[in-house]
Amino acid sequence: MSPLLVIAGLIEGFISPAESIPALAKWGVGLGTGAMLYSYLLFGGRE
Repeated sequence: MSPLLVIAGLIEGFISPAESIPALAKWGVGLGTGAMLYSYLLFGGRE
């Protein structure tokens, strides 16, 4: 759980407020991290 919060904090702290980063790139980061989160939740279960 802790790495998830660190990654979310870094995104919210540096990427979200940055005006120099295009909106399309921000959307890409959001979709990419969302895809990684759902992949982890769906396929990262215990063996």
